[in-house]
Amino acid sequence: MAEVSAHISGDATEDVQDPGEAAMPLSGGLRFGIRNGWLTVRTFLGAGAGSHSAHAVPLRAQAAVLAEFGGKGRLGFAGFEVDTDWARRTPLTVAANLILRGATLHVPFDLGIAVPWTPQSQYGDASMGVLVRFIFEFDHD
Repeated sequence: MAEVSAHISGDATEDVQDPGEAAMPLSGGLRFGIRNGWLTVRTFLGAGAGSHSAHAVPLRAQAAVLAEFGGKGRLGFAGFEVDTDWARRTPLTVAANLILRGATLHVPFDLGIAVPWTPQSQYGDASMGVLVRFIFEFDHD
């Protein structure tokens, strides 16, 4: 699957960027995934444009391993994701992910929780955060 994305922001400092988003205003690439039973592996390889890059070539790569729980992921899934974005001064981010399906509790949304960690580098200290997402699916079966 091909992917192209863009974001508009009035503040281009690295400190306000979401670690789950591309550092550059424009990005594109190829996404691939494979599912075998309860296990899913996702990858992404692309590049960014439209702003200054901290490295010579603003490549971006991701890999994730996710495990479903409940029959066919009925309850949700959990896993780990590695994101490298060479437009950033500190390109590596590792995140633990958990998605709980709302249908099990009869609510119209899924709850996503991610705990991203960026290691210490010559540019700054290590950082850790928590991202919470409510995911609404309007065409869900």
